[in-house]
Amino acid sequence: MRSIDKYNSHQYSLPVDIENPKKKGKDYCKRMAEGIFSIHMRSVSGIPLGEQSRFPYLRSYGDGSQSIDKYLDYFFKDKADGDDAVSPVSDIDGATSGWTSKNKERIRKGWMNIMLDVISPAPKVLSTLVSKFGKSEYDVVCDAVDSFSSLQTELAKANLWAERFMMDFNKRYYARMGVEYEPSEFIPESLDELEVWEKEGGIKLPYAMIMEDMAANTMDESGWKEIKKKMMADAVNLRYFVCKDDYNEETGLVESKYVDPYEAIVQYSQYNDYRDAEYAGHVEKYSISKLKILMADYDLNEKEWAEIANSYSGINDNPGAADFEYYNKSNNDGEYGYDFYKVDVFCCEWITTDADQALIRKNRYGKKKVIPQELGTENPQSDKNQTRIKKVRMKYMAKWIIGTDYVFDFGKAWDIVRPKTLKEPTLSYHFYRLPVKSITEQLIPIYDNFFILWLKYQNALAMAVNDGYAIDYDAISNVDMGDSKMSQEDVIKRFLQTGILIFRRTKPGGNPYDKSQVPVSQLPGGLSKVFSDFRVGFLINSQLIEQLTGFTPVSIGGQPERDVSVTASERSLEATNEYLGTIISGYLRIKELMVENVTAWIRLKIKQGKGADFAYRKKYGDESVNLIKQIDKYGVVYSFEFTPRPTDPERKEIFEAAKVSLNSGRDGKPGITYGDYFAIMNVLSKRGSLKRAWMILNSAEQRAKRQAEELAEKNMRIQAEENRKSEEQKAQQAAAQQRGKADLELRNKREELQIEDQNAQKEHVRAMERLSREGELDKELKRIESQRNDNNKN
Repeated sequence: MRSIDKYNSHQYSLPVDIENPKKKGKDYCKRMAEGIFSIHMRSVSGIPLGEQSRFPYLRSYGDGSQSIDKYLDYFFKDKADGDDAVSPVSDIDGATSGWTSKNKERIRKGWMNIMLDVISPAPKVLSTLVSKFGKSEYDVVCDAVDSFSSLQTELAKANLWAERFMMDFNKRYYARMGVEYEPSEFIPESLDELEVWEKEGGIKLPYAMIMEDMAANTMDESGWKEIKKKMMADAVNLRYFVCKDDYNEETGLVESKYVDPYEAIVQYSQYNDYRDAEYAGHVEKYSISKLKILMADYDLNEKEWAEIANSYSGINDNPGAADFEYYNKSNNDGEYGYDFYKVDVFCCEWITTDADQALIRKNRYGKKKVIPQELGTENPQSDKNQTRIKKVRMKYMAKWIIGTDYVFDFGKAWDIVRPKTLKEPTLSYHFYRLPVKSITEQLIPIYDNFFILWLKYQNALAMAVNDGYAIDYDAISNVDMGDSKMSQEDVIKRFLQTGILIFRRTKPGGNPYDKSQVPVSQLPGGLSKVFSDFRVGFLINSQLIEQLTGFTPVSIGGQPERDVSVTASERSLEATNEYLGTIISGYLRIKELMVENVTAWIRLKIKQGKGADFAYRKKYGDESVNLIKQIDKYGVVYSFEFTPRPTDPERKEIFEAAKVSLNSGRDGKPGITYGDYFAIMNVLSKRGSLKRAWMILNSAEQRAKRQAEELAEKNMRIQAEENRKSEEQKAQQAAAQQRGKADLELRNKREELQIEDQNAQKEHVRAMERLSREGELDKELKRIESQRNDNNKN
């Protein structure tokens, strides 16, 4: 950011707040922009200039690209002045590789053999942390929390609870219509389950679902992943991170943008999220050619454009002032050479109070008429006249070319959103400040230690002596090979080539050597000690990183030591997450503010119609946009929360469980249907609540189990009925058989009786005949007897 000394003066303080909107024109907006910039230049803003000026230095350490000057001073601080001064020497590629000095006798030869390329663990720490932040993502959950929506939610809960008891009726009712009944994805077994289902987002109103999708899609379309990476890198390096809401005129969609804290300005606040800040802005680099388009209505001539461009000579990578005349020329197309010059434009916005006046006049019938007036107009006071002054909080904006009198796109903001209340507008900037030093700033001494150790290691390596041999020169002199003698050089050469040493057993005077003595002994070098000493040094500094930040070698991507258990490694990662809690909470806060603002802005743009209405209808459909517009009439209030995004192993676990249950259902066992399976996949694909997915799976399995039990019970009833009918049929058959047997016996009996009757009748007839014959015989006998008697008498 360009520093302009004159704005350090209190001369450029903020102007007195003017309530009359008609007086908030170009001059007011320019003085407001200058005042905000001046406050920052005096280092009393939310990101003090003194701290902001250190941001490139901190980022260089985070990237491992810090300057080597301080290390040169560390090693040669006694040569800082005079003839002994040391200066770096660059090689062909421009990389610094050594030093020269007028007094070369004072420089050790080893220091001339080291490389000064910075080696640092900082890039690994930064990339690992940013990667970890990227993996720990949180999804947006939207709910409508107003009284109207609460009533709609309770009705939905009642319908779901009633469905539990009306499933049989629904099945029969749908069957009569020839339609298969599909129950809800989740059927609660108890009121507690119903409450949990609501809490997990199972009962969500349609317009809340649409707003949730709009918030998530806005983040995706804005490239939120990249914005987050940049913000998390800023959090690690600088302790500040910033983003901004914006409306894209080309796409007609609301989006978010990353803002570099080095270019950002905000009002001082005691809160880390700057919730009470009433002004903010950032500096952008605009080319002269772009400004000519944006400021086409301002009628600036080429002389004025040349003055603006020249004032930025040598700044923002523009050519120096000495070369300006070369570029101060036009070509055949009327374009000037300085059109590519980049200038600093301060884009700012602030919250102020506007007032408007109206005369409320009553007629004789008591009817009121509102007559707008100029603020400050004097009205005669009476029972029929009343002066009303209404004050409204508004947001204004301006873009000011720093150091000039030129301001454009100034005045009342086009879209003023008030997501929290209907009174207070919000800024489109979202800032967060960590309450402690940045991680990089805390680790700078450790990063310095690493590089100093590296330099010392290279020096020690260059000066260390390799392993060698001590050879008794006399023992290998005049070695007799029979036909020739070998010189000492030949003996040593053969020894080094073959490892075979030929030597004499007698000393030059004729006395024998001690047999235990060998004319060669090994001289250990210093390399092993160099490696050992510096390994300890690097290890100590790694441990210092852990002690200062809580980042263990495992947590920054290193491999755990052999004696470190898996549990210890997991605890190490948990400890790291606890330490990074402040960054995560700050990120969630800035994301919450962004989502609230963006969704309120979307609703406003849809309500206004025009390009945004068409863009959102194209993206979400007429039905969704119409529902959002219609429901806003009821004063709907949206609430946003953030839930941890399920990890891949967690999603895989429920996916496998759902697949197993689906296969069971296809095999005829109790299991979920394809509809249930796709409902679970829908939750997982949208990275919804895992608990909700598990509840759908459990509910589907319970429903399948109940259906299987009902089917089994039905089959049992059918089987029992069939058994009953079979037994009844058998009984009927047995009874029929019994009746047939009885009838047969009866017929036989009847026939027997008939025969007996017939025989009896015949016997009776015979008897009667016999009796009759006997009666006649008796009569005859009696007659004969009577006759005899009579004869006897006679």
